[in-house]
Amino acid sequence: MLKTTEYFKFMKQRPDRAPIKDEWIEQVINHPVHEEIQSDKRIRRWAKIEELNENTLLDLDADGSLVAMTLEHAKNAATLAEFSYRQVTLAA
Repeated sequence: MLKTTEYFKFMKQRPDRAPIKDEWIEQVINHPVHEEIQSDKRIRRWAKIEELNENTLLDLDADGSLVAMTLEHAKNAATLAEFSYRQVTLAA
């Protein structure tokens, strides 16, 4: 089962995020083409998703739970009617 943070679960419920497939996320987690560990212990992994024909970036926390996902040019590549993002600050 895919481990995610509450923030990601909340963001995934948005209608513009519905087309995101768990298989894409699992592909990036299991087969990254690049990985960086940040100073805050978050892990960034990149992989190319053929269905999107673009790179996908995942941010994982130190426990490996998905925090955020970035799809480059996703709206055009996946012919999504709308694709947007918003930075949200969660209260501690």
